[in-house]
Amino acid sequence: MKRGMTLCFAFMICFALLTSCGRTEISDAAPDETQLTLTQAKEQPPIASKTGIYTESQTGMGSVEITAGNNGRAHIVVRWNNGADESVAWNMSGEYNTKKDSIRYEDGFKSVTTTDESGESVTSVVYRDGKGAFSFADDGLHWDDDEEHFADALVFVRVK
Repeated sequence: MKRGMTLCFAFMICFALLTSCGRTEISDAAPDETQLTLTQAKEQPPIASKTGIYTESQTGMGSVEITAGNNGRAHIVVRWNNGADESVAWNMSGEYNTKKDSIRYEDGFKSVTTTDESGESVTSVVYRDGKGAFSFADDGLHWDDDEEHFADALVFVRVK
């Protein structure tokens, strides 16, 4: 009786080993570089290729930083230095339009920070709900500011 149970138990172990060992699944194979690139491209929103820092091409006094947000939206911060004691910042967000290769925004606000002689800074908001668009072209990034038209002739080139 013991011998029969031992043989039965040994047979079950051998059967379990044979059915589970030696099987290779397709998912165990390492994906090639093409598969990785296609997977990464599907996971990244279209705005990801436009994120980075852009500098104003003529004077270098201004910069634009574009970061990717949720649901294909872009967050944009424009900084402009008017000298050692004053800087200006515009903040906005918008959806990237792949067909027009542009970002339209309607939530822009402008703030000015001034620093006095003692080094104390004061920031004040100039306006809210600014509208405009950023468009990408061969020569760089163009900003059409509908509120002040401050940057209508400026071109920003990508530096990062």
